[in-house]
Amino acid sequence: MDSRLAEAWSGLGVIRARRGQAAEALEAYTTALSLDPESVRTRYNMALALERLGRTARAIEAYRAVLEREPSHLAARRQLARLYARSVDRAKALEEAAKLERMAPGDPECLEAVVSVYLSLESYREALPPLEKLVSMRPKDAEALATLAELYARAGDAAKAKACLDKALALRPRARSAPAEPSTP
Repeated sequence: MDSRLAEAWSGLGVIRARRGQAAEALEAYTTALSLDPESVRTRYNMALALERLGRTARAIEAYRAVLEREPSHLAARRQLARLYARSVDRAKALEEAAKLERMAPGDPECLEAVVSVYLSLESYREALPPLEKLVSMRPKDAEALATLAELYARAGDAAKAKACLDKALALRPRARSAPAEPSTP
């Protein structure tokens, strides 16, 4: 095995992916993995390319292969949880979200992924605690505040919903006005 050649093919895949050439990137990653089948980085990039190409089942397999080799790979776990949620595999999505919460409870990107999974599955009550934690870490994140306001409203807590919405609107004052009504000819 020539690791430099495998790295070159993997690098070519990255360049192609950055150019939006997911199919060509996938070819390069496949070649790189034939030269170095244990490369976690290449396998992860391959999973991203498969996901971009809409090959969900293969992307899931690739993310799982990354996690078999490196169980603490948070980016692969985040992507896997989101894919399971999108593919409506509720049990696996929740399992991966729980692992993320345990592995990186203070990581904002992991909290975003956990919240995303819960929202995709319409598990609004479960989304509240990680979203509250995320907002405490990012108090100026208007989008997170608006989402938290919606979840409080769904839970029937009007006071908290209004407080979050007021904070979100203060951060983005232009969001106060509703879009103009379409004009009639």
